Amino acid sequence: MRRHSIAIALVTLLSCDFPRPPLVSCTQDDCDAGFVCDPISNKCVTAGIDASVPADTSVPADTSSVCILDDECESGVCQQGVGCTTPDAVLYVDPTGIAAGTCNKTEPCELFYAKSLLTETRSIIRLANGEYHLASGLIVDSPIHSLTIVGNHNAVMGRTAAGPVLEVKNGSTLEVRGISLSKGVSCSDSGNVYISRTTFDSVGSEQYPLLMLSNCAVASVSDSELIGSLVDGIHAESGVKLTIARTKISGSAASGVFSTDSQLDIVSSTISDNGDLGVRTAVQKLGIHRTTISSNHGGGVSGIGGEFDITNNYIFRNGNDTNGEFGGLRLDTNTVDNRIIHNTIAYNDSDPVANPLYAGGLFCRGGGSFVNNLIVNNFAGSATQPNAQIGGTCDLVGSQISNSDTESRFVSSIVRPFDYHLATSASRAVNAGVIGPAPEPIDFDGDPRGDGAPDVGADEFKP
Repeated sequence: MRRHSIAIALVTLLSCDFPRPPLVSCTQDDCDAGFVCDPISNKCVTAGIDASVPADTSVPADTSSVCILDDECESGVCQQGVGCTTPDAVLYVDPTGIAAGTCNKTEPCELFYAKSLLTETRSIIRLANGEYHLASGLIVDSPIHSLTIVGNHNAVMGRTAAGPVLEVKNGSTLEVRGISLSKGVSCSDSGNVYISRTTFDSVGSEQYPLLMLSNCAVASVSDSELIGSLVDGIHAESGVKLTIARTKISGSAASGVFSTDSQLDIVSSTISDNGDLGVRTAVQKLGIHRTTISSNHGGGVSGIGGEFDITNNYIFRNGNDTNGEFGGLRLDTNTVDNRIIHNTIAYNDSDPVANPLYAGGLFCRGGGSFVNNLIVNNFAGSATQPNAQIGGTCDLVGSQISNSDTESRFVSSIVRPFDYHLATSASRAVNAGVIGPAPEPIDFDGDPRGDGAPDVGADEFKP
């Protein structure tokens, strides 16, 4: 059952490796003041700090201060759990700033002039609220090794010409935190990019992904929204290690996330209402956990080749019966160490005469563990077609596969807002799973599965 207080809180939390006892699962008593126990990661976490971003110890900070959000600091910048950055380490920028001076807090500068003043110990730009219309993209490249851009959502960066508004390349690092963007960000040539609490929308006629990663080394997107791309929301290729956490990707004309020859991990996110697939990947490592993937027109998740670790997800109402090659999940590989465990796959649709013919619910091929999936009421023309629910060769032991979802007893399977949590202990999914290899100890909401036999699907029912 959904834990509303936990679910809402976790949307705003970013995990951080703060010290705690080596417990099986943390409790609130294990966490210091100002931190919260996240049962999903089993860590004490706090808002506004992303452990995936390495602390920059070269930037002066008041280590005696305690901050969570940037606006708690006099400088307007909270440095990654270290403390408030000192004002003399920040370059202050305003839409009406001038190309002169030292860019201090009382006399802010123009953006590109501030960039010219960047040093190793003064590598942070704080944007005042307003609109920044750039004639060209702001590029982070050698000799600039690091740049952090911080602000509020009312600080909006755009570009008057086509192309990304921010670019990072050649081993440099870009962090973007808290602002809004109406054009995309690109990372290439072993650059690193970290994006958190950032909104991408209002792209106009821009035919460019909101996040373009090509031969980028590391990329992280957390607690952000990427809305309305006219192509892919995120496009990643050529070896990037990409993590997406607590982020919404919606309304892309193509796929929400396209990734090839890379490593992709998606956690506690929502990928919905995209024109092609929710997630399209090829020849790579793919992990998706505690994520909702829904109403993507071409299909939910496609993985061709590589390795898969897909657990505790809601995958519903993806695909269509006109040109949908598959509905919910198509995972097709020859590798042997895959996990597809505890997913709820329902009401997905596919073309009944697609060639090749996959499945409305789950098509799975490869070796590994594929236990305790709830695969019900999917379609391939109709729910009674042989490939409406499943296809492929995976051994779905402990899973429930049915043309009807009546006995599953979902909270709301027909009426919006759709909710495929289990509504009652009378659901036939309750205590019906098996304990297979590499089991999942928690469910979609972080509830433990330790009351005997696990429930089938993403939800572990609690009265």
